[in-house]
Amino acid sequence: MSVRIQLDKQHTTYTNLDYISGTVFLNINSPETISAITVKLEGESRSRLAGQPRRDGAFNPRGIYYDPYEKDQTQLEVHKLLYKLATVFPTQEILRISGNGGSYTLPPGQHTYKFQFKLPFNNDCSNNNSLLTNLNALRLEMARNTDRHVRKTLPPTLTGLPGEAEIRYFVKVTVQRPAFYKENFRSLAPFTFLPIEPPRPAANKREYYARRNHQFSPSIDVPGKPALFRKSSVSADPVSSKVLPPSITIDGRLPDPPIVTCNEALPLRVLITKKNDSPAKIYLQLLNISLIAHTVIRAHDLRRQEVSSWTILSIANMNTPLNETVGGDGQKVLEIDSKLWKQRPLPNTICPSFETCNIMRKYELEVKVGLQWGSPNINPELSVQPLRLPVQVYSGIAPPQALLDQMSNRPAAVPTYIASNLHPAGSTNGPPLQPPRPPIQTGPSDHIEPSPGDIPAEAPPSYEDAMADDLGPIDGPRRDYHQQPSQTPIGDVKGSGNDSPISTPKLATSAFSTSAKAMAQEYKIKGLSSLDLKSGEKREVEIEGIENGKVLLAKVGDKTHAVSANCTHYGAPLKLGVLTPDGRLTCAWHGTCFNVASGDVEDAPALDPIAKFEVMEKSGGVYIKGEESVIKANRRQSNTKCSTQGPEKVVVVGGGSGAMGAVQALREQGFKGSVTIISTEPNLPIDRTKLSKALIADKSKIELRPQDWYKISSIETVSDEVSSINFQSKIVYSVSGSSYSYTKLILATGGTPKALPLPGFKELSNIFLLRTIPDVQAILNAVGEQKGKKIVVVGSSFIGMEVGNALAANNDVSIIGMESAPLERVMGAEVGKIFQDLISKNGVKFHMSASVDSAAPSSSDKKAVGSVKLKDGTSLPADLVILGIGVAPATKFLKDNPAVKLQDDGSLQTDESFAVKGFSDVYAIGDIATYPYHGPGGSGALTRIEHWNVAQNAGRSVARSIVSPSAKPKPFIPVFWSALGSQLRYCGNTPNGWDDLVLQGEPKEGKFAAFYGKGDTVVAVASMQMDPVMSQSAELMRRGKMPGMGELRKGVDVRDIGVPGEVKM
Repeated sequence: MSVRIQLDKQHTTYTNLDYISGTVFLNINSPETISAITVKLEGESRSRLAGQPRRDGAFNPRGIYYDPYEKDQTQLEVHKLLYKLATVFPTQEILRISGNGGSYTLPPGQHTYKFQFKLPFNNDCSNNNSLLTNLNALRLEMARNTDRHVRKTLPPTLTGLPGEAEIRYFVKVTVQRPAFYKENFRSLAPFTFLPIEPPRPAANKREYYARRNHQFSPSIDVPGKPALFRKSSVSADPVSSKVLPPSITIDGRLPDPPIVTCNEALPLRVLITKKNDSPAKIYLQLLNISLIAHTVIRAHDLRRQEVSSWTILSIANMNTPLNETVGGDGQKVLEIDSKLWKQRPLPNTICPSFETCNIMRKYELEVKVGLQWGSPNINPELSVQPLRLPVQVYSGIAPPQALLDQMSNRPAAVPTYIASNLHPAGSTNGPPLQPPRPPIQTGPSDHIEPSPGDIPAEAPPSYEDAMADDLGPIDGPRRDYHQQPSQTPIGDVKGSGNDSPISTPKLATSAFSTSAKAMAQEYKIKGLSSLDLKSGEKREVEIEGIENGKVLLAKVGDKTHAVSANCTHYGAPLKLGVLTPDGRLTCAWHGTCFNVASGDVEDAPALDPIAKFEVMEKSGGVYIKGEESVIKANRRQSNTKCSTQGPEKVVVVGGGSGAMGAVQALREQGFKGSVTIISTEPNLPIDRTKLSKALIADKSKIELRPQDWYKISSIETVSDEVSSINFQSKIVYSVSGSSYSYTKLILATGGTPKALPLPGFKELSNIFLLRTIPDVQAILNAVGEQKGKKIVVVGSSFIGMEVGNALAANNDVSIIGMESAPLERVMGAEVGKIFQDLISKNGVKFHMSASVDSAAPSSSDKKAVGSVKLKDGTSLPADLVILGIGVAPATKFLKDNPAVKLQDDGSLQTDESFAVKGFSDVYAIGDIATYPYHGPGGSGALTRIEHWNVAQNAGRSVARSIVSPSAKPKPFIPVFWSALGSQLRYCGNTPNGWDDLVLQGEPKEGKFAAFYGKGDTVVAVASMQMDPVMSQSAELMRRGKMPGMGELRKGVDVRDIGVPGEVKM
């Protein structure tokens, strides 16, 4: 027997007044006797806290004596917020016929039963339903009764504090079997609930504010210092030193009352008012906006408060001058541009403010403003002023008008109030109380005793459930809401049967969300009694109780971090990677870089971040907090879910690595405008490297993201070809006749494979290019299942070498190259010969220093290729030919456009931010971009790099420029990899060539590190089987610490060189 529930018309979130309906499916293999089938709609608020030891024999507030030697006890408090019951079997008709009670025998097969409930407004907690017992095979746990009950609007789902507090909603079916020895069958269908918000007060012009006064210090001059301590180019400013330093007030303001809304931008204003006549300029250097949640948890006699925070905006090194305006009172007012946060709506992991019998959530908005005056070079004083405003968070789900009409007809209730440290603008109560300044700050802190009567302690009176009888579900917009699920819910209900376990939703996190408590369970690390790592050390450890469970410990400075053990790209062990003093962890295989403090991706090619776990010492061991599924997955999902809003429109032309990097980073960084990808390929963006390396033609195996991801992320994908662009009108036109307007345009069309303009290559069939999935499918069809084909690959570049190696098994493969050794132009003849030897072992034949003359038809089919003739007269039999002779920038659609100038190779010139020359709203990335290279030996030389992860990093950089226009381009070292008999890793670039080579290792065995130099400067590094030489070299290059060619020739191993913290690119 098995039983399951299927909900009808399932919403992402349910709210008050919604009907929740569905079907119970009962599958029986043989006749079964049951007494009833019941369906329940339930909501629970559960808390569990561990008591702290009392060594003084004191009484607690309830008068209960604590034995000083008694062990801590866990207290569980459970409140049934929602409880509705429906019996779907036996039906009233069956009861009428058979009489009340008894049992019924059902025949084998599938039986279905419909049900429907309506979600009320308020909770229904009382003494009668707060006592619950949780029973499973491991423990018996009972929640004792409580005498405190709060009747308010149903709270939102809350699952971000596993092990301590959760609010959950579900539909549960129970199949009751009368036999004593047979268990009842159960199945649960959880759902997410987000309540309708209370009626909003009428709009007014009042504002609430938090304020700080600040007096800047006079300009700083450091006289008489020798050049060792002071740059001679920096001298005191005689004018600035005589200027009166500004005296200011800083306000953070919100409309009255201070309400913010889920999924919407903050209605915040930040004002600076000059209080004296100083003519000095004020510069904005830092702006940080965070929403802080205080979750108060009660479990009978125990209480705890957990603090979580979400960073809405964090920008440093802004150096933005603030413009003055004259206010109505004649004072000079400087207002920070609200556009900085208007495109940053509240993350969808934030729930509304609420209160239940045992859990309460309230919020504060914290704004930190960093200011300088005069010239930042002359006046280095940076004053950071924190402001905090208590706020209420509303769900954004508007009540229906009929409900508001009923509310207006009721007698008005008098709301209760709490003391506030805020005062309405224009009040005479003086400046508000502010939290004390951090110890590093100097100067007095504004202070005044709070006065009551400012902010209601709760929303207007709750809706009455009687009002719901005549009202249908809301027809307005709903809101995105996702909570981190608890893998082991508090006191979970267990059942029997195939469908009894409760399925939990996928992990959903916010790009801006950081929670102080987001871990599911404590797990002990095997064989570790203390955190004894040295700074810069990393160590892979095993987790007790989780099969194959591992994490990586990494110590940066004095803090030890615990993160996923494997890279999210291809699964490389991160213990082999490189850890830097600033907390970058670079994978040894393909150069993905993660931030160990957050787990976020900093450099491509990985798309998913690694998971971050809390790590602690206790009871003679080391523990982490995390969910078993996340530990096993070695990753977490970045939050890109979005509902588009606003006028901003980003159009991406192209569907490769660069496009993927750009669109994902846009959503991760909070861009809410529309995003459209226009690609000539019929599939979604793919891992193109696997086409030549493994000849995979199944798109489902190489698509970077599934279709649902684009839907959830509100990214439109269009299979079409762009024909032209009107840059003045900002419109993209396609060959299908469609048009797409944009505010920002990203050109990422990649490359077009080159064909051979020689006799026979255009006319004959079975001659293939390799760029797309259809290309691979055509090659595989020509090879056939029997294989044994004679295959000629023209070109000894990376693509030619990879595809030749991939087809070598069971086929006769020949590679033709014009150089003396494969890849000689890039890697040199000595290293190229290593690759040739490795691939030759797989049966590939090479014809080097050769030129192609023509392609001849087959004797059996005059329309198909039969051989390839070389200029020296050699004829190579061929059942099929693959061309791997390079690509050209795919910019044909721009060739005759007068608004842009293409380079000689057909590429577009950009700046370091990849903005196309002459445009501020058009970007080019990937194979079509020629940009200034500032890596070792580059000196800003214009270069075009056809590397997979360079395109993706460029896309990430462009997204950052769009979201934060003042942000500086983030430097990265180009990384490349290839499958050439063994795995090749490569970093750096040679826009000005190279003139020296140092080989270390055992080159004849395919185990080596090759260092390419221009003079004594190492400009590129290639390695095989010597990890992490490439990743270590990339970090050393980025930081100006790479040893010279002379040192390397003496045997210096780059893996033994410490990586400094400062970046010098």
